Amino acid sequence: MACASDGDDLDAFIETALSAEEVLAPPTSAAAVAFDTAPPSSPPTTVPPTVPPTVPPTTVAPTTTEAPCTVDTCTLGELGERSGRRIGAVVWAVGLDDAQYVPVATEEFTGVTPNFEMKWRQQETVRGDVAWEDADRIVDFANANGQEVRGHTLVFAQAAQIPDYVSAITDPAELRAVLRERVTSVLERYRGRVARYDVVNEPLELAGVGRTDNVFERVLGPGWIAEVFWMAKAVDPDAELWLNEAGIDSVDGKHEALLALLAELQAEGVPVDGVGLQSHAIPGLYDAADYARMVAEYVPTGLDIALTEIDYPGLRDRPFTREQQVQAYVDLVNTCLGVDACSEITFWGWNDRYFNFQRMGNDARPGLWDSSFATTEIYAAVRAALVAAAGF
Repeated sequence: MACASDGDDLDAFIETALSAEEVLAPPTSAAAVAFDTAPPSSPPTTVPPTVPPTVPPTTVAPTTTEAPCTVDTCTLGELGERSGRRIGAVVWAVGLDDAQYVPVATEEFTGVTPNFEMKWRQQETVRGDVAWEDADRIVDFANANGQEVRGHTLVFAQAAQIPDYVSAITDPAELRAVLRERVTSVLERYRGRVARYDVVNEPLELAGVGRTDNVFERVLGPGWIAEVFWMAKAVDPDAELWLNEAGIDSVDGKHEALLALLAELQAEGVPVDGVGLQSHAIPGLYDAADYARMVAEYVPTGLDIALTEIDYPGLRDRPFTREQQVQAYVDLVNTCLGVDACSEITFWGWNDRYFNFQRMGNDARPGLWDSSFATTEIYAAVRAALVAAAGF
């Protein structure tokens, strides 16, 4: 398997690939993301014809039927429930104004993860001035439709995702106070409405195995991760608390580093309930058998496991076929289905209209739905995998 130790060029590629959809600023309109060919600050000069008119409501009543669904009628979420898995989707607030996006996001999934809308840097550029509107819309949407919410994320450990005012703090007491404000404000606001949180996202280096260099490491030391978990537990004892990480299969030694970090936290009694594996499968680096082995190696931790951000994105200079792309989705789904402790399969690139990796220069579309919200061969293959595990 190719890995980050193969050379500096690959290091740079992995860092770009794994961080791309995290560090881009959120879009402000459906037109700005329709083809994702420019950053949100420079929307396309032409609006693609597939962008629909906006719809005012952000909540849609879920479809209910008297009889249980059949092998032909079950949605992805219903199929997942039959094997004890939550099938989730990343949801963009801007998508909730899209008359084609909303029905699919409502009917096909049992879990919802906000994209940018609950990330600290996007919510609070000035201390105490929190932009709640978009996160509220997504939580309201999911709650109205009976979908469980994964709060993503309380603290994004990558330095580029920490608000500038936080990164400028040098006093430990002040930094702890700011951390406590962040954790308390989010968990109190969504108490009983958000089932689980990625308490810390990407604590390890993107293209390495060490701890991410950020203000918390420098000012508070390595114990800061445990502190944030304890803060969260004190505010909402009923919420599930997760550690979420990227690139365990694409960076040599990162899988082992994450296992070591989890073992350290568990040895200290830190209240970690689950480990999220993002599962952005990079062409040329992802190996299905190797990844399945790695996921299984988290079972002895006793933690719940989730594949939290599944996609197989189109990346420049990384050739692959459509058949490989389809098979990667099937393999990732089957990886979770093959591990009893894996309770969630969430798709990051689930549709081609709203997907950040398209900005990386490859036209290959990774969605289960295309830009017109017609299902693709990826959808058919994923559905077939879920049907096979559903026990009809």
